[in-house]
Amino acid sequence: MTRCLLVGCAVLIACGPKVAKQESYPAIDPPASDTETTLPVPADTHIPASGPLRAGIPQPLVGLPLHVADSTLLLFADEQLEASTMIAKALRAAGLTVEEPKRTREIFDRAARGLSAVTGQACGAGLDRTSAAMRWRAELGTKGRIETAVYCEDSCWIEVNIAEGIDPVLPPRGRTAFYAAPYDIGQPWRTELPKRLGELVAFRSLRDYGPAKLVPGAVPPAVTPDLAFADTNLTIDVPAAVAPATKQCIGMSGAAGLLVETDANDKVIKCEPYARAFDDNRGVVPCVCTALAGRSLGGTGPRRAPVFTRGLDFKVKTTAGLDLNVGAIWEQVRDEASGLFLVKVSHPSIASWSLPSFIVLEACFTTMSEGAIGSNVEVAFDQVGKATSVKLTPMSGSMAMTPAMETCVRDAFMASLGSCPAVPTSIGFATVRATATRP
Repeated sequence: MTRCLLVGCAVLIACGPKVAKQESYPAIDPPASDTETTLPVPADTHIPASGPLRAGIPQPLVGLPLHVADSTLLLFADEQLEASTMIAKALRAAGLTVEEPKRTREIFDRAARGLSAVTGQACGAGLDRTSAAMRWRAELGTKGRIETAVYCEDSCWIEVNIAEGIDPVLPPRGRTAFYAAPYDIGQPWRTELPKRLGELVAFRSLRDYGPAKLVPGAVPPAVTPDLAFADTNLTIDVPAAVAPATKQCIGMSGAAGLLVETDANDKVIKCEPYARAFDDNRGVVPCVCTALAGRSLGGTGPRRAPVFTRGLDFKVKTTAGLDLNVGAIWEQVRDEASGLFLVKVSHPSIASWSLPSFIVLEACFTTMSEGAIGSNVEVAFDQVGKATSVKLTPMSGSMAMTPAMETCVRDAFMASLGSCPAVPTSIGFATVRATATRP
């Protein structure tokens, strides 16, 4: 799956709709901090590279309601909540305003499942974190975020960034204050994390300014790191012997991201959706995890790592042997006030409605002749996020679709889901294009 940026929207290309499992949830409480905060503009947008956290908080962050984003540590969902609670406690003690992690994580979790953040009822497409922050901005009730990461080069350190803006992608985006402390990856995260949170000092981001500016007292990497330490360059491929089963689980819905833990024989003993993955595709993860359970990943354990696996292979040629390229994208319109391009929808609550996978759409055009087909698409949704109608309007100069192609494309878009519409009826606008060329 491809991710690109569209003015506050993460564009989902080749992602099929994620069908939410109906579950019963208690209502989410309103945010504790729901009042507007006026932020003064500081003379210096970076804080000094010295001094304890308590003395180094920039004025614009004082009183700003913050939520804790998932850390880069490889932690399962219950552990991420535990870590987030530690982080919130430490930063509250330093004078910051932090929303309760259990509440904000529940909002993101519900959104990923295609559930209403408020009621917990099924209401449409599952949302990645950026889309969830955009759709449920008011319910989050925050205006900034806390990002925590552990890095190792010649030495290891923990970096805690406190940033204005609820998501790195969504506007408005403001200033970021950087803090760091040594971190020993050989120690269990449950003891090392709270210890180092108490040692944070103001520091410029090492990611931006390079490893030469090492954190004082940074610890050399341990030979045997804690399982939770994340080598950000490492992902595990599904073994060939297991791939057919996982592909059947995913089908034509693109891909799935999950976090696994293995035993000493590198056999999978724990598996769940990887919340930090853009395409966690939660609806298919239980099936994938069942296929992986007890199977060896072909390496050395025990270990934890993210696994990304794709669905069924797809054809890229027509029946006549022409190369076929098919895709659907959201229509965009320019917002005159901001000058930015936004997804064109009748109501902003459905700005992250799901598009059919290009794999599904390619099946609609396998009989086309050489040339190009293009159509504008309007999809109407009801308030539970289900498509109720699809209208196709051929683009000027386009080859015509056959009746069979039109039926296939309509069926593909009828499987789309709205992103928890806030109004009884809403419309999403898209374009679908197919080209067939000689090899």
